[in-house]
Formats: sequence, C-alpha cells, structure tokens
Amino acid sequence: MGEYSGTAIDERSASIALTDYGVGPDEPNRLQVVDSARGTVRWAVTAHVTWVTNPDGTLATTASGLAFQTTVSPYGNAPVYGVRLSTGDLAWRARPEAYGSPRLVGDLIVLETNAGVIALDANTGAERWQWTAEGGCGEDGPKLDEDDSDGLTATCDGTLFRLNVADGSTAWRWSAQEGCLIRDEASAAGIVAVTVTCDDDQSLRVLDGGSGAQRWSQAIKWDRKGADPADPEQGAARVAVVMAGESPMVAALGPGQVFAASDGKPVPLAPGLAPVHFIGDPGSDGLLLQKDDGGRLTLSLVDPASGHAVWERALPFPAEHNSWGDSTYSYRFAGGILYVVGVVPLLWPAVIALIDGRSGDMTLSATGRGDVELIGTGADGTLYLTYGPNGQSRLTALRVTGHSSGFLGTRVSADQWPDACRLLSAAQYRAAYPGVTPALKAEQSQLPGAELPAPTRCHYLPPSIDGTEVIVSVSWLADAADEARRVVDGQTSQNTVAVTVGKKRHPALQWDGTNPGVDLMKRVRLSFAVGRCVVTVETLGDSTPLQTLGGSVADSLADPAVSPGCSA
Repeated sequence: MGEYSGTAIDERSASIALTDYGVGPDEPNRLQVVDSARGTVRWAVTAHVTWVTNPDGTLATTASGLAFQTTVSPYGNAPVYGVRLSTGDLAWRARPEAYGSPRLVGDLIVLETNAGVIALDANTGAERWQWTAEGGCGEDGPKLDEDDSDGLTATCDGTLFRLNVADGSTAWRWSAQEGCLIRDEASAAGIVAVTVTCDDDQSLRVLDGGSGAQRWSQAIKWDRKGADPADPEQGAARVAVVMAGESPMVAALGPGQVFAASDGKPVPLAPGLAPVHFIGDPGSDGLLLQKDDGGRLTLSLVDPASGHAVWERALPFPAEHNSWGDSTYSYRFAGGILYVVGVVPLLWPAVIALIDGRSGDMTLSATGRGDVELIGTGADGTLYLTYGPNGQSRLTALRVTGHSSGFLGTRVSADQWPDACRLLSAAQYRAAYPGVTPALKAEQSQLPGAELPAPTRCHYLPPSIDGTEVIVSVSWLADAADEARRVVDGQTSQNTVAVTVGKKRHPALQWDGTNPGVDLMKRVRLSFAVGRCVVTVETLGDSTPLQTLGGSVADSLADPAVSPGCSA
C-alpha cells in the first residue's frame, strides 16, 4: 500500500477493501479486495473511483454482497457504481444529478443535490425518490448528517428536516429561534441532538427522533476566550450520541459534558474526562471515557448514574487529540474486549492494549511494527492491521499470543534491554569529533506496563559547536533476529538508502528527517538490527561521521559483554 492509502473492512463478507490513491490529479486509484480469512487478493482494478464507506469507516455493503464506488467531483453529477465484492463484476451504474459522497442507508444510496436529496435503489441503481427542501435551501443546498445511524437528517438554512427513508417525505422539521445558529447535530438511538448558539450563549437541544418534539435543553460551556471574531464557529461544541450499555447519552464534545438522553440529567464526571467514540459492544453498562493525565492516556469505564469509575487504566500511550479535542485513537470492542493501538514513547513498535470491558484487566502486547492502525477485529480475536512508515503500508492479520511474563507480551524480559548510554563511548564520539567530550543525557520509559531498568535513548551533547548532538535509541528488542530485521525492513521507502555498518557490515537504512523541535535542524538517521536488537543512531545537522558512529554502536551491540540481550 502506498503513501496515500485507505482501508475499509466488511466482516459479513470477510472482505477488506484497499485503496492506493493516485499521487497526481490525473493518476487513477488502485482498488483491491482482500479475503480477510486467507489474505489473498480476490480482484483489483485501476480507475478514478473510491470506495463508499459507512460513518464508522467500515465498507458500505448490502446483504447480497454489493459494494459501491464513486468519483467524488466538486462539479457534481459523479457516477456511482454497484460492484460485486466476490468478483468485482459491475452490477449497475448510475449518474444522478447530485454531489458529495454517497451514503448507504438501509437499501438506499443517498446523495445531496442542489435542492435536496436523491435516493437510489442500492441493488439496482434505479432512482427511488427525490426530496426537495421546502422553501428552497440557498446556493449550497442541504447538508446531510454523515454520521446519522438512525436515518436521514438534513440541515438547511438553520432548519433541521427529518426524512422518511421509505418514500423521501418530510417526517418533521425543527428550527432554532431567529438569530440563532445550528452548529452541529447527531442522530442515533431514536433521538436527534443539536448544538445551538445565540450570540454568546450555547445550548444543547435533544429532539425526539420520531416526532421532532424537543425533549430537553441544557446550557453548555462555550469557551470564546481568544477566539477569532471573524470565525463564529470557533470554540462551538460538537455533539455526539454515545452509549452506556443500552442507555444513550448525549455528549457535548469540547466542553466534555455528558447528559442522559432521556431527561437531560448531567452525568457527574470528574474534571478532564471526555467521552470517546468506539466501535462494537462493550458488554457493560458503563460509559467509556478518556483523560489526558499529564501527557499520557487514561481510560475509564464510569457508572453514568453515580459518576464513579468501574475501572480505570493508565495506558503507556501519549494522549492525542484532533482540533476538536476528540481522541485520535481507534477504540474497538470485540467479544467484550477493548482493543487500542498506540506507540509507547521512546520505543519503535506499536503496542496493542487489550482491556476487559467489565473488569478492566489489561494486557499489553507489542507488534514489533511501526505506524500501526487497527482496522478491524474478527469474532475469533484476529486483529487486522496496517503497518509500515514512509508510505510503505502493509496489511496483516495477527493474533495476540504473547507471554504475560515478558516485556509487552514478548518472551523478552525487561532486564535484557541494552543500556543505550553504553553503546557509544566518549572516546568513540571524540574519534568522530576530535577534542570534543560529550555530556550524556539518558531517557527511560517509565510509563505503566513499559518500565525498563535501562535507558532506551541516550543524548550525546557537545559543549560547543565543534561537535553535534548524537542520539542513540534502542528501538526494540524482538523475540528473534529475523523479527528484528523485519522491523528495520518495514522502514524502507523511496527516501531511504541501504548502507552497512560495523565490522560485520550489518545492513542498515539511512534517511534524512526533520527535527520536530524548535530549531528545525535536519536530522539524519541510521536504523539497523544486530541480533534481536533494533537501534537508531541519528545526528543533528552534520551527517559526515554518521556511519562511523553507527558502526561503533553496532559493534557494541554485537559484544555480549556490553549487550547480552541482543544475542540471547
């Protein structure tokens, strides 16, 4: 899979749809369908199309095995294709007078038009109905709620329209007060929730999905401090419907307030907790929440009635959020187990956290791979992942079978990890930079489940500009030497150069990077494996002695007296 790629899984048909996007405006995409049970490619096609997906990112498919492709065009009138997942054969083709991305709603393909909505039969492509907004809808037309899991809701000039899926008629309409704006809406579990702003006030309204009658309204926080007056949406809250077992909850994302969907009663949450989106059934009645606990991620399952935590687990992952404040992690429940993939700071491989949804019991297991994304989980516990940096993603299926006594689910004990500050001596540094004696600054992984007695990273800091900063990082200690080599090979891209380091001429990859720090100086890196150890050596600015320094580190790793864990 290339640098710009996407995946979507359909567990019902045991299919994974892959897309390699063309790098230029005139270059077509390559689409493939992989059998998720065997890993074989069923068929592939190169065309100017993309897959149609569901709001949760899974592949949009029918019970009869049809999937859908389209060419999204800003000019509208883009064709839509129904294709058979098993063979790739074309079932139908339609070119509706519409724009935007198609959505599968029941047995309909639904698209926006300049005046309303058009619905096609998902099995034949024939038009079933059209809906036109009453009174018109301006130049841009209505906006469909892409995340609506209950049906069809369209927003048009400050008015919500709920549509009957069967015939496209208007079930009900709801408008905010004059001078107020609808900022966001979410529909699920028989309700429609909207956030509304009126001057400097912001409120959350919950409507009955069947009748449109307002059930309740709650004032919510709106932090306008430092907001751009020219951007009226800045700081406005998003809304989501989240589930606590069978009970729907309405969350104002950003402010982090949660209310019972039935009556608007606030859930008493501790400061800093925010609900997260997840896929699957947690098998419990709690509300899944996250907290940025000093830069690391803490997950908890909370009783919505009392606000008390049923369980709480600190993960060895940094807390990551997008511009809305939502978590960027993918949370998936399967068989009552929560699967989360993250990267432990100072370590190379992605780590899978498996948390029992009822008890909170947690197991950590390392994949030994970089840039991992969990795209699906099978009923038998199979994990479907994409991995690989620098535009060289691969698709893999694996099952966690690690040893609980090892480090992050491996057969490696923590005390076998090499000390990064013993791999390059001051004398070896001075050989590269004559007359310069560096100061050493060690870093260790001290997060829950990832404690190590030895430093995983060592900074060699020169006292003057006669030398340069050198960083030695022990990225991973694999179960076997061939696994370590695969970790290094996974970094191969068009930006890497194959070299050798050390007396035994270990294969290595060298590439240029950019320092993410404030100085923005170029970093040049070497990555290689010696035995079971994967190591990165990088210099800041000056790359001239890099292979010499990398060779010294490789020789130290090969010396059992210095790093016995690499050859154990």
